[in-house]
Amino acid sequence: SSAAAWQTIHGVAGIPMKIISHTSDELILESRPILGAVFLTLGALVIAFVGMKIMGAGNTGPGLAVLVIGLGVCLAIFWAFVRYEAIRFSRPDGIVQFRSRSLSGRTSEDIPLAAVTGAVIETSSVTTTSGSKGRGRSRKRQTRTYRAALTLSGQATATRPLTFYYTSNEAPSRLARDAITAWLAKGRS
Repeated sequence: SSAAAWQTIHGVAGIPMKIISHTSDELILESRPILGAVFLTLGALVIAFVGMKIMGAGNTGPGLAVLVIGLGVCLAIFWAFVRYEAIRFSRPDGIVQFRSRSLSGRTSEDIPLAAVTGAVIETSSVTTTSGSKGRGRSRKRQTRTYRAALTLSGQATATRPLTFYYTSNEAPSRLARDAITAWLAKGRS
């Protein structure tokens, strides 16, 4: 594993996806969202403290509302976005393995390495409208988001995204695409 093996590719909410191994036989990309999990846990503890303080002051209803709503939102965000992801490209095994763990369970998928023809960046556009607050015209703003994906041959679906989410920063997707493209090229030469 070279010094380039520790290059960071930022994923959702700044959670880093790191190149763990980059040898001629194997490429592993991994995301461990420890920092996001810690911040959500700290947020849940603060919400619990505030809710208990309100209840301790004799306001049971509002305190319970803070606890239920606040902790529910924290749990929903944790469930939806905090997930361990690993993608392993293996020449000896001839596969690309996708592994994911979250509160909702584990998933895994194996794709034959021979079916992978390359890597691309998928884009999505989101249009948002900001209100004028009574001062005339509202403004429309278009935001592009990005994610890296594998291109596949002989599949009903032509691409397989590396992550389920898009990010507003193209650089992480570009780094992932370039690392995969370079690794695949070494195996074909």
